Parts: sequence; structure tokens; C-alpha cells
Amino acid sequence: MVKIITSVLPFFLSILISFSILPRIIYISRKFKLFDKPSLRKSHRKKVPYLGGVSIFLSTIFVVLIIGSTYPLSKNILDLKLGFGLFVALFTLNLIGLKDDLVGTKPIEKFIFQILAVSFLISVSDVNILSLNGLFGIYSLNPLFSYILSLFVFILLINSFNLIDGIDGLSASISIISNLFMGFFFIKNDSIFNAIIMFSFSGATLSFLFFNFSRNLKRKIFLGDNGALCLGLISAYGIILSINQSVQIEDIATDKLFKNFQIIIMALVSYPLLDTLRVFFVRLFKGLSPFRADNNHMHHHLLKLHLSHRMSTLVIVFYTILLFLIAFMLRFLNINNHFIIILIMSMLIYFIPLISQFHKRYKHE
Repeated sequence: MVKIITSVLPFFLSILISFSILPRIIYISRKFKLFDKPSLRKSHRKKVPYLGGVSIFLSTIFVVLIIGSTYPLSKNILDLKLGFGLFVALFTLNLIGLKDDLVGTKPIEKFIFQILAVSFLISVSDVNILSLNGLFGIYSLNPLFSYILSLFVFILLINSFNLIDGIDGLSASISIISNLFMGFFFIKNDSIFNAIIMFSFSGATLSFLFFNFSRNLKRKIFLGDNGALCLGLISAYGIILSINQSVQIEDIATDKLFKNFQIIIMALVSYPLLDTLRVFFVRLFKGLSPFRADNNHMHHHLLKLHLSHRMSTLVIVFYTILLFLIAFMLRFLNINNHFIIILIMSMLIYFIPLISQFHKRYKHE
């Protein structure tokens, strides 16, 4: 009963708080003309406020503080360390994202602040990958490699969620799916504080989706960099901690529900990872900066196939859930075979740009 309350209460409380904050943020954005303006590269055609991430950040903080005062979290030093490191990192990314949304920021400046925020989180809260559990024949990691790998995973996911935030609901939907799954994992393994974080963030993000998908322009809002960067940070935070806990579970118990957990969780975030890597390599192949914005993401190609924002998001969400279910059902395979199979299946989405290009050539013939 306690576990049910711990999952349901922060989720719905966060929805309610975010739902009450968002109209006020939209009002402030419109009053001070804080809009994401249309351009040739962007898929929207009218000015839309872009401070949606602020509501998610504030709602999550409020809920964690409220729930934390009810549950004995304040007595747990580990929870205090995790909370302090996480919220300092979230606040830092939210600020640099706001700066980028409002006045613009050089890629190198954003990158430096990401490294500083993540380094602080890893150092203060010990949120780092401890083992690969046999993937590539690697088990325990030495401290230096653990730090470098953890930093890389954080930075990659932060930028991946930011880069796929090009159509309504995409980045937020992937975040909700992965965070809810990790929330249930934490609940099952009595990691109450982390479960509250995941469910609170998911609830606030779900509330944002209601406004993001709104057809009424006066109620519509975008995440902005201030929100997308935080989505990536929270996902990376949950992934690293849940992987560490899953390794401990396999070491001390016969419960195989979360066997090969790192492959299962990688399936959930495979879309942002593979789309980002593909775009980066294409840009480098063309002699361009990997950070240069373009319209070559998977969601851009779905739009070129005349799918709407909602339908494009739905296609990618369906692909993500299907890949996750396959990864979960194949979890009893050898971990390396499991990884190779899921990697090959996840790369099938690369056919989308090929279909888009074929459609374009066929249309002009």
C-alpha cells in the first residue's frame, strides 16, 4: 500500500501543480513577448512561448519537498546527497537553457555548463556507472573510467533529448515512458526517493504535454532548451542509478525480472541516442560542425512524408515501446547477444530518412 501511494501521489500531485503553473507561465511569456519565432529550419509557423521546462522544474521541486516532508527522507544522508546534487545540476541546466532561449548561447558555452553541472552531480552524489555487468566482457569499472563513462552518458543524453525536441511532444513523450519505467523499478526495489523523483518529473511532463499539444495557440507552449536539457539530465540520472541497482539485484538474488536491465533501458532511449549519433556523423561527413542546426533529424523526415506532429510523435513512441517490449522479452539471452539484437532492431528506424529521400525523388520525377 505504501508503494502504491509513493508512486501515485507524487505523479498526480505533480500533474496538478504543473497544470496550475503553466497558464501563468504562458501569460508571462506572452506579456514579455518570450516567443520561439518561426524560421526556415523550424516546423512551426507561429510564435509560441518556450518556457515549458520552467513549470516541470518548479513542479518537481515542490512535489519532492512536499512528499519529502511526509516521508522520512530527510533522515537519509544518501537521499540528501542525491537530492542536493541533482537539483543543483537541474537548476544550472535550466538557467543555461533559459539564457539560450532568451538571448542565445554559443554551443561551447552550453557544453561547458553541461560538463560543470554533471561533474558536480557525479562528484557530490556519486551518480556514476559502477559496472557493465558483463557487457563486452566488462564487469566492475575502475574509478577513472567510471567517471569518464558516466560523464559521457550524461552529456550524450542531455544533448540527445535537446536535439530531438523539434516537434510537439516528442522529447517529452520519450522522457515520460522511460521515467515511468524507472520509477516502477525504483519502487519495486525500495528506492523511495528516486521513485518520487521519477514519478514527479513524469507527472509534470505529462501536464506540459496537454498544453504542448493544444490546438489553441493561446494555450500552447514549447519546452525550450530550459526544459529539454533537464529531460536529458533526469533520464541519465535514472538510468545510471537503476543500472547500478539492477547489477546488485542480479548479484544477490535469483529474481530475473530485471536481468540485462541496461539493455532494456537502452532500448527505451535508443531513439534520441541513434538519431543524435546519425545526425552528428552526417554533419561531420559533410564537413560541418556536429552542433550546427539543420532539418535532418528523423522527425523532420517524418514531416516530409506529410505526417503531422502528433502522428510523427506517435510513430516514434510506438517504435520505442515495441523495442522496449522486445528487449524485455529477450532479457534471458546472453547480454552481448541481447545487445547486438536490440542494436540491429533499433537501427531499423534509419529507414525513415531513406524512405523520405525516395519519396522526394519519386515526387519530382
